[in-house]
Amino acid sequence: VQGQVLGLIGIEHDITERKQAEEALRQSEKRFITIFEYTPLTIGITRLKDGVFTDVNPAFTKLLGFTREEALGHNARELNLWWNNEDRQFILDELRSGRRVDGFKTAIRHKSGQKIDLIASAALVEINQEPSLLIQITDITELELAKQKLQQRLEDLALVNKLNTAVNRGEDIAQITALLATETKKIFGSQYSSVYLINPETQTLVLQQFT
Repeated sequence: VQGQVLGLIGIEHDITERKQAEEALRQSEKRFITIFEYTPLTIGITRLKDGVFTDVNPAFTKLLGFTREEALGHNARELNLWWNNEDRQFILDELRSGRRVDGFKTAIRHKSGQKIDLIASAALVEINQEPSLLIQITDITELELAKQKLQQRLEDLALVNKLNTAVNRGEDIAQITALLATETKKIFGSQYSSVYLINPETQTLVLQQFT
């Protein structure tokens, strides 16, 4: 009948799965942000095409001395970060070749110019449809200093052992001081070395060996 409603036609779409997917994505992003902000690991994200930082976490600013505002919008070259500028390209080449970058030993420069020894791990990611490089670094500066001190201590002990051996063999003072001068040059990487002995009568230093 004209003017009367005879029926209704409706179309329903079940969007449960889409809503679940959207919620899962939000939760994933929330977890990432939480980890990014609170992890003690230093993390930086740069655009792949030009190396410009698009995000850095608080650990990054703490380690390198740059504020977030100083870092964003600039690349590592502009900030003079890499101790060796070829290292970033090496990391990219490795990732593009399908190889993992995990535990790569390198060094960067603090805002003050101080060298920071570190190991780096990196991955190619896409953030907001922008191909990017995510890099995570761990400061090993104190570990490297400790290793250098240990190496120096081992070299000192080796020198002491060599001197003891020379004394036990009954070598004269000239041979012993010559050994000391030679080994000292090796330890310090110097071109010349001088050995002075104390004159027991005058309590003065006397040049015994120069090499």
